[in-house]
Amino acid sequence: MKSLSIQAWSKRPVPEEGEYGNYLPTSFHLTDRIGRRFNPQAFLWKLTGWPGIVIAGQIMLQMAAWTFFAVVRRKGSIPLEWEAAAWVQSHPHTVTFCFTQISTILAATSSFLFSFGVRQSIALHMHGDGMSLGSFISTIKIASRGLILNPRKRRWSTMSIVIFFLTGVQTSGWASLLTPLTILIDTPLTGHELDLTNPQLGEVDSSDLYLCVVNSSFLRSLVVGQTESGYAMANLDFNFSTTYSIMGQSFYGSSGGILPTDLGDVDASTWFPNIPIIPSTINATQSVPDGLSYNYTLHRQGFTANVSCQPQQLTPDTTPSMVFQTDTVKEWNGGYNLGNVTWTRVSSTCDTDQRYQQLNHTVAYTLSNYPNYMLMVACASGDSYKLIFQSAGLYDTMSAVCTITPQILNVTVYSDGTIISVSPKYEEAIPEGGGPAGISAVTTIYNMMFFSQTALSNTVGDQLSSLVNQWSRNYSDVDAALGFMEIYLRGVAEYSGSVFRACVSGRNSTFPDGPRLDLTTPLHGMLFTQTMGWNHADTLTLLGLIPGTIVALLTIYIVVMAVAHHAEDPQGQPFDPSDARHLVAASAAGGLSSVFKGTEERDIQVAERVNIFLEALPGQLPALRTTAAV
Repeated sequence: MKSLSIQAWSKRPVPEEGEYGNYLPTSFHLTDRIGRRFNPQAFLWKLTGWPGIVIAGQIMLQMAAWTFFAVVRRKGSIPLEWEAAAWVQSHPHTVTFCFTQISTILAATSSFLFSFGVRQSIALHMHGDGMSLGSFISTIKIASRGLILNPRKRRWSTMSIVIFFLTGVQTSGWASLLTPLTILIDTPLTGHELDLTNPQLGEVDSSDLYLCVVNSSFLRSLVVGQTESGYAMANLDFNFSTTYSIMGQSFYGSSGGILPTDLGDVDASTWFPNIPIIPSTINATQSVPDGLSYNYTLHRQGFTANVSCQPQQLTPDTTPSMVFQTDTVKEWNGGYNLGNVTWTRVSSTCDTDQRYQQLNHTVAYTLSNYPNYMLMVACASGDSYKLIFQSAGLYDTMSAVCTITPQILNVTVYSDGTIISVSPKYEEAIPEGGGPAGISAVTTIYNMMFFSQTALSNTVGDQLSSLVNQWSRNYSDVDAALGFMEIYLRGVAEYSGSVFRACVSGRNSTFPDGPRLDLTTPLHGMLFTQTMGWNHADTLTLLGLIPGTIVALLTIYIVVMAVAHHAEDPQGQPFDPSDARHLVAASAAGGLSSVFKGTEERDIQVAERVNIFLEALPGQLPALRTTAAV
């Protein structure tokens, strides 16, 4: 049988020396031998040895990789348990080191199986047909994943570079697949909240709403936030990073009139009497994993006000009218040497809701021969309200009439678990229509102005003066003062909208269990859970699996074709072409010294054309011989 093989090979045309540059080695191209028929039984039997181990090893590696990738891809992400995620986040270098070692071992296993399969396939060929000396040397280099950089051997060079690259990048592919990273898990949110545009809200019994419309702005736990909200809103005009709190929730710049709660129920007893809980109406559409941190985005209904202020000196005969009264009595100081006490009353005869008549008059008690005060009364005017400011002393540039129109608008809410940011869509705002939320806003501003007035100064006036000085370095700048007043009042109005929502949404308040469903509007958003785990939605992870898959397919193809071609060959003696001892012993036994005539390039080319095979006779060492030696 061997002689038939040798004769068949010897009949192949040997290229001339000048044609050698076009000669392409064919060690991976298995030609049929004369009279050879494929024997399935012999093929399957021979696969049970080392070929089966190589093939099964590559298949198991690729099945593990692609199965893990498919599971993660189908689930979207696989988070670690909280304890494991916290440990991974706290020890990034240790985690990277460990998974890099695991990836290196897996990549090395794949590369070893490839190298072992190629070496054993070479041994099968050498026990059978053999191959040219040049092909023998090149295949050994490829089996050892070495580079062939020879312009005469373009195909071998290309093949060696490809194999070198594919086996070299397997580690990064396994690492990108296995190493847990920071992942964000998206969970849709849905729910409902109080709809301030619903006309039925104004039809609710006024006695049930009175606490939320009027009394809530008197509550000591919420009074301080009134001036804070206006000052924070005005500071945004300077791009200052300003925050303030409502019911334990911190807002950046403004609350936007949203319900000041997080995603869960809120204990409201600290801020509202007789309101134990504000129930959450936001639900996740799927289970939320235990994460290291959370943030969310919600699209909600907000509340604001369009404010326009103009300098104007009013009298009892103007529209709106203003009646100004003062009385200074030294004996009012109670015996203390405080100077004169001035009583000042400002009122208007404008129309207002009979339930809220206190809005059209106010008083102040001041000390000093030149009193500093900033007083305000309010008048209803359709869907809008007129706010009349009468100022003196340090605040004499702030006497004005401001028209305030409460509005409803959509807002986008973002929270990182610490600070809530609200992005209002002012261009889509619509008038509130004279409902209870608007009255609550005006009442809040009125009470804020009343509580901020002391015997010596006014808190709102001081804050506005500070803003004006920062802007123009001129306390007497009327335009700047009124501009900041508009922003300030809008911030307070938005604050009042949040307090009003919280009050109406609580249990045992206006409604026993929160607003009725027919008084609500839907909201939606997304919860983002940050944790550690696996998420292979990107293309890079998929690309990282391709090199290992190609190496596995090449290994299986080379082994299967070699075994199929030599299925009926007898079992030869062990021969490892990558082992220098085997090569030296076989070369010496076969007398290959006659192949090399010199060290010149021409001599080397001639030697590489010589066909060699492995002869293993009983009782003798395997010997590398040339065709001519047989």
